[in-house]
Amino acid sequence: MISKTEVWKEIRPELPDYLDDSERTDLMNEIGDYVLTSMLDLLADGQSPVEGVGDLSKLTTKYADAQKDGDRTPNMELGGDLLDSLTYEADAYGVKIGTWEEGQAIKAYGHITGFKGHPWLDGKVAPRKLIPNGKEKFIQDIQDGIQMIIDDFEGSGSAAADTAPA
Repeated sequence: MISKTEVWKEIRPELPDYLDDSERTDLMNEIGDYVLTSMLDLLADGQSPVEGVGDLSKLTTKYADAQKDGDRTPNMELGGDLLDSLTYEADAYGVKIGTWEEGQAIKAYGHITGFKGHPWLDGKVAPRKLIPNGKEKFIQDIQDGIQMIIDDFEGSGSAAADTAPA
């Protein structure tokens, strides 16, 4: 969901059927924490966590000189408010990662869409995909990390795993 009031991506990985809701929620919280941390690490390096995007477009020299002491890395960290607002909500069946703070969601929407509809920035700023939209996915490294968390959880010897059918 990418809108001017909320920006988030839901992840609903397949989990083993034998897990109870409490275990599923624990696992989804672990996945949410991992994905959020991975996103922030990538963005800090000017890379998009969205599959197929790669590096975010560099900042203009004029903007970088005026706002970031010449650093042209588009790390989405000018004031820190946008990245600080990113969080996740988990339940037994999935995890949503994004921001629900309206003031920060509109910033994220602007970056993701290239400031579509903005009175003077529309068409002048390259989109910076900081979260997948619609059918887009997180990069393969994040997807692989999610699967590793699930595999590790299954192999951890939880009570439910010990009684799972062979």
